[in-house]
Amino acid sequence: MIGTALSRLLESQGHELIKLSLHKKDGNSLYWNPYESIMPIDDFLEIDVVIHLAAESITQLWTKKAKERIYESRVTGTKFLAEAIFNAKNRPKLFISASGASIYESSENKAIAADEQSTLSEGGGFLSQVAKAWEQSTKIIEETETRLILLRTGIVLSKEGGALASMLPIFRAGLGGPQGSGKQLVSWIDIADLVNAIYFCIFNQGLKGPVNMVAPEVVTNAEFSQTIANTLHRPCWFRVPGFLLKLVLGELAEETILQSTNIYPKKLIDSGFKFKYETLEKSLRHLLKGD
Repeated sequence: MIGTALSRLLESQGHELIKLSLHKKDGNSLYWNPYESIMPIDDFLEIDVVIHLAAESITQLWTKKAKERIYESRVTGTKFLAEAIFNAKNRPKLFISASGASIYESSENKAIAADEQSTLSEGGGFLSQVAKAWEQSTKIIEETETRLILLRTGIVLSKEGGALASMLPIFRAGLGGPQGSGKQLVSWIDIADLVNAIYFCIFNQGLKGPVNMVAPEVVTNAEFSQTIANTLHRPCWFRVPGFLLKLVLGELAEETILQSTNIYPKKLIDSGFKFKYETLEKSLRHLLKGD
């Protein structure tokens, strides 16, 4: 979802893209496979930027096998690309790798948001451990002249996939409402702002290391639900109890829907990036009404 939107932006600005795919039959891409050490690019000559966003979806039942796939898709693929860059004679100027907001401590205190210098989660759940291992797999890049950016991304709002798309049918049917206590904080970003922020990072040489990819506004789960309902002119009455979510989704619910994430995009704002959709209301009106 993010890669498609980013590709559209890059191509619209006249940039040439070389796309890698895990699917052999994808005629628009080159086949690569980090699990079998297959890399179609011998060197990175004339490649300025490598952007790595590929990862197994977390929105599935977390069986032991699923968790292994989620972990390996992030760590193995990223490490393979990082080592390919490290060993290349002609290294790219920039390596951008996805990461996640789950790397920070959970907090329901709106007044205290984590920025890029904040303490990371100690121990933490599965997603926190994955995010830390994901970023650790890029460490070898720090030994090169290639600039490294880690995208610590919150919930990405898009009609084409992700959390919002899965919630829309429920809210359109008038059955939407808060989940759990509704007090848990949600750090989110409009997909248009996300791809623009990635583009901004490419050309802003002062940005490196972790960059929080979230809007400046944090909302509670209850506020998030109410804003969706208001935008669609639907009620917001049906609260889903936390115990029911845990019963149906297990660990997935505990670490996503019921988790509280409050982070602030300090590096982007300090570097001069301007959000087009800095409030949830603006983002949803843009996505759902075309405003």
